[in-house]
Amino acid sequence: MLRLIFAKIKTYLMKKILFLLVTLCISTFSHSQIRVVEKKESLSKFKGTQTIFLLSNVYDTKTYEELLKDTWTVTPFKVIKYEDFNPQEYVSGAYSFVTLAGSRVQTAQQSVYHSAYMHFFMFNTKAKEKELKKWAKKPEEKKKEYNLMAEDRIDIGSVTLCVSPRFIEAMYFTPKEAWKVMYEEDTFPNYKLGFLKNYFQKMSNVISEGKGRPACETECTPELKALKKQTLYIPNFIIEEYINMALKGNKAEDEGFKKLFKEYKYKYEIIDDETINIKILAGEEFYYVRFIEALPIKHLQVVNSKTGDLLFSHCLFGLDAHIKPNNLKDIKTAIDTGKF
Repeated sequence: MLRLIFAKIKTYLMKKILFLLVTLCISTFSHSQIRVVEKKESLSKFKGTQTIFLLSNVYDTKTYEELLKDTWTVTPFKVIKYEDFNPQEYVSGAYSFVTLAGSRVQTAQQSVYHSAYMHFFMFNTKAKEKELKKWAKKPEEKKKEYNLMAEDRIDIGSVTLCVSPRFIEAMYFTPKEAWKVMYEEDTFPNYKLGFLKNYFQKMSNVISEGKGRPACETECTPELKALKKQTLYIPNFIIEEYINMALKGNKAEDEGFKKLFKEYKYKYEIIDDETINIKILAGEEFYYVRFIEALPIKHLQVVNSKTGDLLFSHCLFGLDAHIKPNNLKDIKTAIDTGKF
């Protein structure tokens, strides 16, 4: 499916938009799987706010509230449906925000990169007040088209989401409608309650510490050695991507699939997305792989399901949108040596 979409995109770009750059909200190559700015002043201000969560409608407000009660400890919070949110009521410095966002960037070499993420930010209050005054003078039709959430932000951090064929297609062919895909459709494989629990835990903890987390950070903790005896779980959507992209859709039993795990000498298990999320939400402690591409950067991590902590984290560069045998070999090397 991805191959077909990419073929369509290539043809469309060559005919229509080789010169065009379209971006939703913000454009950057620096999105880490989990990124927090290292500006102590910004983090201090954030901790003095109430955080407004404007998340996908695939889960209801009550479900998000229950999840955040146990995971988000750095600020008081409120969950609001995006369509019910009025930015004019939250311009003061008393508020911070978490929204979904997407970007598409075309380079001078005609390469096109796309990403989706949860963006954590505050308003630049003085600039936002000036923007609102200009906005108030616009004709009503122009007001409807204008996104009051897009400008005058103070960036705090982001969590990268795993893009889907549906999202890619929307970003290329109907970019103005892509926000509907983000907010109305179940389109991101790693946007599940269990995964969200671990993301919110980690973001909350990093912001609380006030030290930040760089866009690309390589790390390996002593806890990783536990995988010499314990099972490493690999979410099914990561394996499906490998089968579709690297093995051209062949069955998982073929030699190419076995090669993926050839260098990983310890116990592992491929687990379906629903099961792994149920286990995380139940508070079970185990270790699982994250592999998220935000081309040209890919993020490889091993996560503690109970705490959301990262045992292993590494940034990779390249245009392959799937996991490789060397990636699992890297994890095995880190388990053996305690470093990477």
